[in-house]
Amino acid sequence: MTVPETAHTAALDPQRSPPSTPERATLSTVEERVRAQARERLRQAEDILRSIDAEWTPPPYDPLLIAQALGIRCVPVNVPWVQDAMILVMGGEPVIYYRPGKDEARLRFSLFHEIAHTLFPDFRFNPRYDAAHRPRLLEPAGRLEHLCDVAAYELMMPMDRFRRDLAGTCFGADAVRTLCLRYGAGEEHVAVRMVETDTACYCVSRLENARTTRQDGRRQMRVVYSMATTVCRSRGFTLPASLQLPRRSCVLLASRSRKQTAGEEVLDLGQGRLQRFRIEALPLRRGVRRRGLSPVLAFLYPLST
Repeated sequence: MTVPETAHTAALDPQRSPPSTPERATLSTVEERVRAQARERLRQAEDILRSIDAEWTPPPYDPLLIAQALGIRCVPVNVPWVQDAMILVMGGEPVIYYRPGKDEARLRFSLFHEIAHTLFPDFRFNPRYDAAHRPRLLEPAGRLEHLCDVAAYELMMPMDRFRRDLAGTCFGADAVRTLCLRYGAGEEHVAVRMVETDTACYCVSRLENARTTRQDGRRQMRVVYSMATTVCRSRGFTLPASLQLPRRSCVLLASRSRKQTAGEEVLDLGQGRLQRFRIEALPLRRGVRRRGLSPVLAFLYPLST
């Protein structure tokens, strides 16, 4: 079976960072418009689903139900060219192929990402074949995929509901798994959304084993990516990529034990700048262990020095 010529492959990384561009302010305006469009599309789907079942009370939001309400057919497949989900056009109508898998949270996000593609006319053109002749909307620098992620978060975890639910829990790593269950989302998806609420001064980082080969004797954790609230970014309290944490870090302990840990540590933010943080380290349940160490999601709260 060949890949349909009007297919678009799903973005597979729910932690995709926003594109780095000097037009960040303009991109932020576009993001807000995309969020507004996603909220309106979700409202339309909710109205239809409640007219069918008055007792329907999300969250969690089922992407298959939302897609059906919006007139988007979803078809389960088991073919090698579909890893999670992809959108295509058949008979002039959008269809999403998806591959059922073990990681339901990942698949749910991918389905919402594909639904988000219908906010843009671009989904009707296959970039694999048309890129040389028809520039993709808002490209280069992966902006379209980033904006679809922005919309997917709004469809999966609407900000107004998410803020209320977050306010009713203890903020931080302890709240992550509670919110995962409520929204059917992955731990990192929830962490991204928590940062987007912009309610406190903190940053969230994913860390993995710094050891890259069997001969490498290091037992340290390195930063893969870091997100921060506006206040935290303005004060420069963000962890640089590839920063390696001390060997005695509570993050390494969480990675080894697969249990949540906490502690206070002084970290080097670069150029000799030291900062003390309170750290809550949450080992990722679905993360692949590398040489005995699980990936960790760390919440870091800057403390007065």
